[in-house]
Amino acid sequence: MEQIKLKLYITDHNKRSVAAIVNLTRLIEGQLVGRYDLEIIDVLKDGERAQKDKILATPTLVCHLPNTLTKIIGDLSETKKLMTVLDFNN
Repeated sequence: MEQIKLKLYITDHNKRSVAAIVNLTRLIEGQLVGRYDLEIIDVLKDGERAQKDKILATPTLVCHLPNTLTKIIGDLSETKKLMTVLDFNN
């Protein structure tokens, strides 16, 4: 099984950033155990990475799946949408 590379861009630890971390962690730890690599990047501390990945808003989740790059903006509370993007059916 291939690893799913996830990058979550946040701004400090504001309310939306914390919600995104909690929502994403809850989902991937329940559904993707051992199949993901999660990196959390604070744009205030590493603005160059955010600029390189063309991050315009936070929180933003960047999903590197086989043959696909997807970005989801928001607090990741829409579980069904997130599960569809992460393609839990495979």
